[in-house]
Order: sequence, then C-alpha cells, then structure tokens
Amino acid sequence: MTKPTVNIVAPLGKTVDLELFFSDLSTLGQPFSDESVNFVDALSSALLTNSAYKMYPEMIALGFWLRRANIQRLKQQVLTDSIIRLPRGVVFHVAPSNVDTIFIYSLIISLLMGNKNVVRVSGKPSLQKDLIVQLINDLLLSPALTDTSANLLIITYSHDDVTSRYISEKADVRMLWGGDKTVGYFSALPIRPTSVDIKFANKYSMAIISAEHINYLSADELYLQARAFVNDSYSFGQMACSSPRAICWVGDTSSISIAKSKFWQVVKEILYGFEHELTESNYIDKLAYVFEHASKHRSKLNETSENSVLTIVDVALSEIVDSEFHCGSGLFLQAEVDKLTDLNKHLSRKIQTLTYLGFTFEALSDWIRSGIYGVDRIVPFGKSLDFDYVWDGVNLFDGVSRIVSIK
Repeated sequence: MTKPTVNIVAPLGKTVDLELFFSDLSTLGQPFSDESVNFVDALSSALLTNSAYKMYPEMIALGFWLRRANIQRLKQQVLTDSIIRLPRGVVFHVAPSNVDTIFIYSLIISLLMGNKNVVRVSGKPSLQKDLIVQLINDLLLSPALTDTSANLLIITYSHDDVTSRYISEKADVRMLWGGDKTVGYFSALPIRPTSVDIKFANKYSMAIISAEHINYLSADELYLQARAFVNDSYSFGQMACSSPRAICWVGDTSSISIAKSKFWQVVKEILYGFEHELTESNYIDKLAYVFEHASKHRSKLNETSENSVLTIVDVALSEIVDSEFHCGSGLFLQAEVDKLTDLNKHLSRKIQTLTYLGFTFEALSDWIRSGIYGVDRIVPFGKSLDFDYVWDGVNLFDGVSRIVSIK
C-alpha cells in the first residue's frame, strides 16, 4: 500500500514515520496515568485562566470539563475493581468541521485510557481550532509530557481515499464525527476484523417548554432561562447536533399563547446584545428555507421573527423534525401539544438532545418510558452543549477500552 503524506499540526515540528507510529505500541499507557491527568489539568488551567479564550464560551466549558476534580470523578466511575480496562491501541478521530472543540473531548478520553491517537482536523480556517492546537503544542514542549507527545498526532490532509484507507486499516478504533456523509464515506473503507467504529450520524435536537411554568416565572427568572436558551441555540451557529432547532410548547392554547409572547420577547431583547456569528449568507439561506417550507408544508413565518437573527416558523406537529434540510443560524420550528405523550411518535432515532424547561425529573422519566423510539439525552436549559462521556447513547470510555475479564 502507498504510504500517505500528511501535514502534522501537533506536535509542531515533529517528523513521524506513520508505519512506525502505528506499529510501535510500546508507548501505550496505563489508564488515567499521572502524566495524562497532568496534561489534561494543564490544558484546563490554560483555558480557564488565559484571557485569549474568555470570548469563547465553548472553550471555557471545555476547560471546566477538563478540571482535575472532574477527571478524578471520571476515574472513580470508569476504573472499578470488577473490570480491567486497557488501551485498545491506536484511535483515529475524524473531527467535524462545524464544532471546533468536539474532537478534544474524544481525544482526551482516549488519551486518559492510554491509547495512541491520530486526529484529522479540518483544513478550513478556524480561530478556535487554531487556538486549541497552538495550546496543545505549547504544552507538549514540556519534558514531563514525552509519553503524551509520543501518543498524539493531529493532522490535516486532502480528502483522498489513499490516506483515509491507510489510516483506517491501521487503526484499532475509528471515532467518526461529522454526520451521515462522513460516517458513510469511512464506513465504506475496510478496517481490520478486530477494529471497532464509533459513529456519530446526523442528529436533531429540540426544546420542550411548559407554558404554565413560563407564565409563573418572575421577570428575572424568565431572563435567566431565555439567556440559557440563547446560549444553547446560537453557539456554533445552531449547527451543533445538541443545539435546539425546534420548540414544542406543552399546555393549553391560552397558556401557550401568553407564554410564547413572554418568552420570545425576552429572547429578542437578549439577541440585541448577543455576539452571534451569523452572516448575510446565513440570512439568505434561512429566507430560502422559510419559502420552501411554506410551499411544501403550508407553514407560516411567525410575526415574532425579527431582523433575520431570530426566525420562527409555525409548523404542524408532524413537521417539527427536519433533520435533513434545517439550516440553523437562529431558525426555530415551533409547534404545540396538550401533553408530552403527543410527541412520542415524532421522536425518531434522529433525535439526540431534548432541552427542557418546567418539567420534573419524575415527569420526564415516566414520559421517556412511555414508548419513545428516539432521544439520547434530556437536559435543562443551558446544558445542551455540556459534554458527557456517554454521547449519543454511546459510552466513549468503553469504546476506546480493551476490557479484560478474569473469573
């Protein structure tokens, strides 16, 4: 097989024989080794203390998740006396181009388990991605992180079959972010019989809101919840798989009408001062979507929509899920139900995250057991972008571990 040429962006200045990198497993570490935990802690400290990262909420969230206290909590959950966990070998991470920080989470989980890692990042310009890669390069200069440096390659390469096939055939695990297209492409490439794929297909997320709850909130409480909703929705241009793209209001018609008016008015006020990244091109895409959706489904642009930043489309409940054509950028499909169970038949396996406001844990637990085919996670407003090692219903620590049983 032809040996591919890749551009190594981290560790910077490193020359690597790819054949040797994949074949030499002597640098595999022990799960949660002191060095790997120290590397993660250093990464966290830099993200939380350096002013260069403070303008990016998702990077602050990443730094918070990487804190030593959280890593120690994960260690207690993952490493138990009843199961022996070892690294699988070499993990190939295919990072998405629309969410700059997601590859770091899977990379850290794999590093903590002692694996070697090859991360393919997009060659598209991205300030956040570049900042993270530069930070990793700075940290890897430390003599105390030689094993970490030996077990990590962050690369870019043209989208050619030769390179993708070569790495796929060498890897023990492929972590395929990027949606249906990426998953389909790499799934067609051969892997070894003992290798495993962890696939993240296109997903769609929604918000469910109790109208009665909205109407009981004070002005200050409503502002906090609306702000949390905006953060959930407008980060990454609403293109993160966990960002809500539709709203389902729950309650009677009168309560919903009042709640909608209150909620969207506060959201609009917040958006006046919110530093979004929407462009004229995004506005044109939304306009085209609204016209086409209205033509096909008789939906209606809600009069609350304003200045192209907030676009609300009233739809029939049967049209509330549009995982194929929804363009993001502050576009929300909106429908109403009397009760949560009215939603059941519309929640397919394409549904990832439901953010909620105004429902108890018990009510949500009973509902999710009532016969819902989809939904991977249910979180309160403000938590849709919070990462967890169980993602899309998959335990990532399990995926990058070789589990040995002794009887």
